[in-house]
Amino acid sequence: MNKFEQLADELAEQIHKGILAPGERITSVRAMARETGLSINTVINAYELLERKGLLASRPQSGFYVLGYPYAKQIQTLAETSVIPVDIKTLDLLGLLIDNSKDESLVHFGTAYLAPSLYPTTQINQLTRHVLRDSPETISSYELSPGNFEYRRQISRQLSHMGCKVLPEEILATNGATEAVSLALRVTCKPGDIVVTESPLFFGTLQAMEGLGLSVIEIPSYPSTGIDLEMLEVVLKKHKVSAVVLMPNFSNPLGSAMSDTDKETLVAILNRYNVPAIEDDIYGEIYFHGQRPKPLKAFDEMGSIITCSSFSKTVSPGLRIGWIAPGKYYPEIRRLQLSTTMAAGTLSQKVMAQYLLSKQYEKGLMSLRLHCSIHAHKMAQRVLNHFPDNTRISLPQGGCVLWVEMPKGIDTVELYRKAISKNITFSPGILFSATGQYRNFLRLNCGIVWSSKIEQGLKTLGNIAKNNNLRG
Repeated sequence: MNKFEQLADELAEQIHKGILAPGERITSVRAMARETGLSINTVINAYELLERKGLLASRPQSGFYVLGYPYAKQIQTLAETSVIPVDIKTLDLLGLLIDNSKDESLVHFGTAYLAPSLYPTTQINQLTRHVLRDSPETISSYELSPGNFEYRRQISRQLSHMGCKVLPEEILATNGATEAVSLALRVTCKPGDIVVTESPLFFGTLQAMEGLGLSVIEIPSYPSTGIDLEMLEVVLKKHKVSAVVLMPNFSNPLGSAMSDTDKETLVAILNRYNVPAIEDDIYGEIYFHGQRPKPLKAFDEMGSIITCSSFSKTVSPGLRIGWIAPGKYYPEIRRLQLSTTMAAGTLSQKVMAQYLLSKQYEKGLMSLRLHCSIHAHKMAQRVLNHFPDNTRISLPQGGCVLWVEMPKGIDTVELYRKAISKNITFSPGILFSATGQYRNFLRLNCGIVWSSKIEQGLKTLGNIAKNNNLRG
């Protein structure tokens, strides 16, 4: 064993035993070299090995931080697959969840919102003032679809770094990713059509499909690799499918990421059956390790991948600014946008264009990635410590949520009702399926700032699950 491997093993053991805790900054490279008598290159190699194993995360000009140790109790249960399309019926529970998200007295684990302090609020406020000072007419003008050219040019530049050849003229500004996904669904589908989705799937997307009168077939997703490609092809052979909807990069709620090889295979399958994909890439920038994963769009040679995203999770939810790269559906989507919302906010587009031009954008992302990765590991530890025996968790590779599988027999809808009485919210698993699955699952928000209130909230939630009859 090389010296750097020996050092990596010693540090991994300390992380495993909790001597080095999630969120702690590990000893600097130079200080560790002095302590151990090893060369700086040896220490760097050891730290980088631990980073590749997911135990450390690096932050340029700041050092390496402890993430935590991989967990043995990872989720194994997959969706129950049925090739029979089902109608979508969202629950009244979703409205209650949204209403409760506005109550500041509650401990919020339910929504996938980041804590306000994690956004670059000061920089965005400064840029807003500068834009209004330099272009006062901004506040009194429309930036009709497809939107501000400089904003779209910045999106094009971002996509080029991900291996996507998308010109500014092939991008439209939208009011967040929600509008982008809705436009894509309305152009590719009509009422009664069949849509294939990965399962579990973000409830907001299910709600959008319900509003359009679509039927859905759910394909199971693996917690580490994403949608089951073999099952997808079986379904496409059997049914006339109008679109496939998925989040290849850090799906909500699993946090899984498809490999580039699987993405390329997926695009090839879809092309074979002439089925478009609606790709929601909203969490693509919040990766915990390595490099930014490619979107499906990077493998799109036929214009059949519609990529949607926004900056609500990384920069500002209040700007409500997103984008869509519709490929061959561009003309239809532009016409539809002009006949409905007409345009995204003029001020939001100009402010976001300026922010993307600045060095602050990437700097903010680095800080956000580190924060979310640390808190995902920290929350996973607390869940396994405080929740009932046989609880299992996802091990997200990015994003800001944790998917939790409770023991069979625990109904998380009933758990939610009891938790609310203790001022605690979360997202019951049933919201993430059109077929009523995941009753013993729940989703927790990791995009929080840790506090004694958060710590106690998780402990209380675990005690409720342990000490109550929670059968629905």
